[in-house]
Amino acid sequence: MQLATQVILLYLSIVFHDGSGNELWPDLYTNVIEPPYYIDRLLQYDKDANYNNVPIAPHQIDTQLQNQRGEDYPQKDAPKIPYNANTQSKYTESTPLTPFEDREGNPDNLTFRHRPKWKSLVAGLDNLRPIDERLCLNNVLRENSSLSSPVECARTCRKGDRRICYYNFVAEYYMINGMACRLCTPNVTNAFCSNCQCVLADGVERSAQIINRQLPGPAIEVCEGDHVVIDVTNLMSGSELTIHWHGMFQKEFQYYDGVPHITQCPIGHANTFRYQWGANNPGTHFWHAHSGLQKMDGIFGSLIVRQPPEHDPQSHLYDYDLSTHVLIINDWMHDQAVSRFPGRRFSQVGQTPDSILINGKGKYTDKITGITTNTTLEVIDVEPGKRYRIRIINAFCTVCPGMITIQNHKLSVIATDGLDIKPRTVDSITSFAGERYDIVLHANKSIASYWIQVRGMGECASQGIQQLAILRYKGTPSKPLLQSPGYYEGLPQGVVLNPLNVKCGVPSNDKICVSELDSVDPIDEGILRPEADIKFYLPVGFYAYTLQELFQPNQYDKFMVAVGRISLDATIDGISFTFPPSPPLSQPMDIPNNQYCNRTTRPESCTNGVCSCTQKLDIPLNAIVEILLVDEVQATNLSHPFHMHGHAFYVMGMGQANASSINWELVREMDRRNQVERCFDMPVKKDTIAIPFNGYVVLRFRANNPGYWLFHCHFIYHQMVGMEILLKVGNQEDIPPVPRNFPKCGQYSPTIGYNVYPPFTQSTHRPR
Repeated sequence: MQLATQVILLYLSIVFHDGSGNELWPDLYTNVIEPPYYIDRLLQYDKDANYNNVPIAPHQIDTQLQNQRGEDYPQKDAPKIPYNANTQSKYTESTPLTPFEDREGNPDNLTFRHRPKWKSLVAGLDNLRPIDERLCLNNVLRENSSLSSPVECARTCRKGDRRICYYNFVAEYYMINGMACRLCTPNVTNAFCSNCQCVLADGVERSAQIINRQLPGPAIEVCEGDHVVIDVTNLMSGSELTIHWHGMFQKEFQYYDGVPHITQCPIGHANTFRYQWGANNPGTHFWHAHSGLQKMDGIFGSLIVRQPPEHDPQSHLYDYDLSTHVLIINDWMHDQAVSRFPGRRFSQVGQTPDSILINGKGKYTDKITGITTNTTLEVIDVEPGKRYRIRIINAFCTVCPGMITIQNHKLSVIATDGLDIKPRTVDSITSFAGERYDIVLHANKSIASYWIQVRGMGECASQGIQQLAILRYKGTPSKPLLQSPGYYEGLPQGVVLNPLNVKCGVPSNDKICVSELDSVDPIDEGILRPEADIKFYLPVGFYAYTLQELFQPNQYDKFMVAVGRISLDATIDGISFTFPPSPPLSQPMDIPNNQYCNRTTRPESCTNGVCSCTQKLDIPLNAIVEILLVDEVQATNLSHPFHMHGHAFYVMGMGQANASSINWELVREMDRRNQVERCFDMPVKKDTIAIPFNGYVVLRFRANNPGYWLFHCHFIYHQMVGMEILLKVGNQEDIPPVPRNFPKCGQYSPTIGYNVYPPFTQSTHRPR
């Protein structure tokens, strides 16, 4: 055993040293640990585990300049950022540090713009964590000095400073708590580029689909007006992929919205697709896979578009807007999402998640063994007396909303879905899949550490699914003094924004409905007219199959097995959505005439049972459109969040019927009698909204973005079975021309026969 150990150590000394005895890249792995012990796929819980981050190296501390909003380097005579001239030598206190400006040569063959500055700071945003720019560089950046790296683009925004921001995404199958974790574990949250390829999540081993071996995937943080370029390479054999930029309207960039078979052909294995678009609408957004169930398996990340402080109407409310204060919450399964689709018959019936993650981190307690994983919790650092903008992104996929509460702290909500609102102070926020909320947290409590609790609501409540993170005041231990809150003995909810199963429009001291929020930006006058140009009543529902009709020979209807072992297809206005064989945006002539339908053009096959087609609503360009979404599912604690691509909408009203069972005809009759209330006084603007249980929501928007835009439930399994609809805005001539050499796809069904090749001619034959 001793001999084997010596051999391994000798091997490592060879691998991690160059010929001169210098260690290779030792700084990349600052938290190397011994291989963990496994018990039933879980890391053994360590009762004495602390949450302290690995200390910052002494040479880095000198560059940690206190940085107020809007100033890159407020100390005029700030020291030069230290750079080690030998990029492969280990830093020690005696290592001579050569300032970047005084370096000789260019050993990495980089352009001047991309010569690494050793430990670069995210200027103006995140000087709390040093970042090694080398981790973000690739050949495209090295060869093109006009491009800015992810770290360079995450900067303080200034008027007139526009950049081309380049990102390289590589999608692959990857193991959570896999072999990379024998080498290192991440010691800090680095959202831009990973210094350690170990992905722990909540400590339970499973296969996942992720980008750049990060969970969440790489952060995109840019300024309004930047041009964003993302090369997405699909290395997932047997899987296709698209990425949607959730919250970006893509005006003039319609072909890069990332919806398979609507705006583009999916990216096949071993292929690269270059997305590029303008960061033209600021706010808190995120990106995620829009193909299959890949978002549930880990393909998602943050997308932040900041503004110059003078353009941000909320900038006076906070002191800091940091990269480390972006919180992505997501539900998480311990199996691949496809293992729950269409659904199981015996074990784990339905699609309830096993866990929740906060910035890809968390702990999990096995309900049978009681063993808790020894994984880290996310830590949010604050300085006493300061005000922080915290951006909360809900990347959930299942039917559970998430409620977030921060111990002893009020949450001042200043934006939702990237759009500013009049600040409202609450204690908790219930957010649904696809929603985003920006809050201001004032660090004005006793200097200590506090719990951040995210509870899964609705279907998750019966399982007690939750996750914790830590709010840490500077100079205090990471672990709060208060015992960690349980699900049922959790932090007090207090005043809740966006609560479940409440009647909106009724005065209350402990709830605020989303429809009661107020915009701060000027409202389009057309929105405030008594009547819209076009009105659609869209009931949302399920069709329950009998086993006899579902499992007929030569019949392949899509379905999901929900809790209760019911086989369901999802519908909007009685139609279950199916995707066309080719993208109508770029290949409109390749779509069969009978592919589309809607309420007035239903196929004859729709007379009984469920109807399936590509349901499309045609909308004139610049029309004022009103949509009334009606919940005909009527399942307690189930509210469907609907997300609109290409536009944001105003929430004009939200309510529930007095009847025990609602339907769209009842809402239409209520509307005819003026019983559907609408708010014309600064209505809130969003791109994702949840329909109240047994209720309705009234939305209005100006259709000023031509194209084909998906409007769908953001519960991923409901999308899989057809809870989607297509909005075609404008005519084909209103849409920008198809990009040159844009990929094509579609059906291939040639005439059946022996002569399947073109006739042989001299011009078509070339001798080998």
